Order: sequence, then C-alpha cells, then structure tokens
Amino acid sequence: HVTKNYPLAHYIHCSSHSLNLAISDACNIQSIRNCTGTIQKVCVFFKYPKRNNVLTESISSICPSSNVKRLKLLCPTRWVDRHDSILVFIDLFDAIIDSLTKVCSWFDKDSSSGAYQLLCSIKQPEFILATFVLAKVFGISLPLSKHLQTKNIDLIDAIENADSVRCIIESIRKNAESEFKSIFDEVKTKCDALNIEISLPRRTNVQKNRCNVQETSPEDYYRISLFIPFVYSFINELNERFLSHKTMLKNFTCLLPSSNGKFEEDNIKQLIEMYQDDLDCGKLAAIGEIKTWQQKIVQSQVFPKNALEALKKCNEMIFPSTFKLLQILATLPVTIANSERSFSTLKRLKTYLRNTTCENRLNGLALLNIYREIILKPEDVLNK
Repeated sequence: HVTKNYPLAHYIHCSSHSLNLAISDACNIQSIRNCTGTIQKVCVFFKYPKRNNVLTESISSICPSSNVKRLKLLCPTRWVDRHDSILVFIDLFDAIIDSLTKVCSWFDKDSSSGAYQLLCSIKQPEFILATFVLAKVFGISLPLSKHLQTKNIDLIDAIENADSVRCIIESIRKNAESEFKSIFDEVKTKCDALNIEISLPRRTNVQKNRCNVQETSPEDYYRISLFIPFVYSFINELNERFLSHKTMLKNFTCLLPSSNGKFEEDNIKQLIEMYQDDLDCGKLAAIGEIKTWQQKIVQSQVFPKNALEALKKCNEMIFPSTFKLLQILATLPVTIANSERSFSTLKRLKTYLRNTTCENRLNGLALLNIYREIILKPEDVLNK
C-alpha cells in the first residue's frame, strides 16, 4: 500500500534479520539441526542447581584454566549469537562428559536417565563434527552480525561486509577437502582422548531419511554428507537474502567512486530518472554534475567509504544534486536494531509503577536513558 502511493519509498528488509534468516535456514541440515537441539538440551539439563554443582566441580578439576564456569543457553531467535554458546560447549566438552557420567549413577531416575541419553548423544562422532563445523562458520559470520547492529552504518557498507563473508565461505567451499581435514583432525584428537571411535554410520541400499553417501572413509563421508551441504546452503541463503539489497544499491554505487575509476553511465541515468522529482536541475545537468563529482574524488585520491563520509566531502553549493542523492543514500534503512533497543528501553522505563506517566515525561525519560552521552545542564532544563 505504501509503495503504491509512494513509489520511491522502497521496502528494504532489515539486514540483521536477513542474516539471521540465512543462518537459520542453513541450519536446517539434519545433522546441524540435531546438533543444536542436543546442545540446548544439555544446557537446560544443567540449569538446575544440583546438577550444575556437579558440572562446576568437573570444570574445576578438568578445565581449571577455563574462564567459563557454566554453559550458555542458545538464543532461540538470534541464531548468530549461538556462536558463543557453541564455543563454550566445545571448551567444556570434557567436563560435560565427566559430569554426565557422574549423574548417570544417581538414584534419581529422571536425572540419571536424562544424563545417560544426553551422554550417548554427545559422544556420537556426527554430533562432535557438526559442533566444530558450526563453530567455524559462526566464527566468520559473528563480526558481520555485530557490525550490522552498530550505529551510523549505511546500506553500501553493510552489503560490502556481507559480500566479504560470502567470499570467505565460498573460499572454504572451494577448498573443502583441506578445510574439513583441519576440522576432522581436531575432532579426531578430541575423540581419541575420550576413547570415541569415528566410524561410518550404518547404511542401507535404499536410504530415505538421511544421506547415503557411498564412501569408505569417515572423513570423506562426513565431508560430503555434512560439511559441504551446510556450507553450500549458507552461501545460497546469503545470496538470496541480500539480493534485493544489491539490486537497490546498484545505481547508487556511482556516487561513491572507487580507485579503479570505472563508472557505468547507465547507472547514473537510471538513478537520476528514479529521483528526477527530487532534483532541482535537468537530466543532462545532473549527469554532468555527477561525472564532475566522480572526477573530483579520483583526482583527490581520497575515496569515501560510505555515504556519510561522501556527504562531508560534497559541497552542496557546487554539487546540489549529488548532495541530495547522497542524503537519500544515507537515509536508506539498514537495520531495525536501534528501534528494537528503543523497545527494550521502554520495557525498563514504563513499569507498572509508571502506568500513568504522560507522553512528554515518558519521551523525556527515554531520551535521557538512550542518549546518556549527552550532558544536560540544569539551567537549560529549568529555562525550558
């Protein structure tokens, strides 16, 4: 409805949510899905004080140098934040096995049976391999997630960082044998220390519910059935989720010249035609102005990285059309992280004790809480 009445009000999906959906869909691989579910069950199992005391004792005796003393629950919605949970689980893996073994001997049937089931699950080679694969890929996507939640980020910067992550994952996919070999060797060392044998799962001639790769080596089998499908799915999801963002930005790239000095005049024409009503000059004048702006940047050899940097360098008196287009680019929404932070702030401010707070007072409290770096003088408040 909004786009119908205002054609230039383009819908742009939240980049943070797009990344979250990409990771979530990539984790639908059966082995990965089972792995995250098992880790969550282990974390919930040790949430109770009596069981957690056993885990704490095991950590103190087996992992005394570890700074982490308890497991971290997997976030149910923000998939990329599961990276910390998985890393903690890997660091405390030996202590977890030791504590589950102790709980198995308890007289409490609920605790002992639950511990035995979890112990059997996490000692499976497929589970351990899936955990290490998740840690590797999430370690690459975590900086992007943090970057997408920062302030003063523009859409071009966000897409460039997403492309960097995609290129790294594609490089891992191309070198799947060597990349997985390093993971497999690390897992094999871990399994040898715990007397766990990495073997092929049982296979049949007709397999419907899981991968039935005809390989004789466990390393080859898990590389083909687990590692490659997960990495390939992650790449496809990134491409699909950020495709609409790239299409939107295709024409705006002419406003941020690069060092190679290659400009597409078609992009300039399409951009001017799209925002012709917002410009104060004709089409030919706007094209000439943008070309002059590009040449000025190339001659200065100081290339702006984003729209905000370009706005600081752009003289509005000399380049009015370019300045206005850069303003449009800078205001294109990237993420709703700041809005979500505001919602969280309102939860803390508008408690049941403040149900009768008026709108002006609530707005003032919210601004004071969110923008704490702004120092207010009592005189200014009293004068107002």
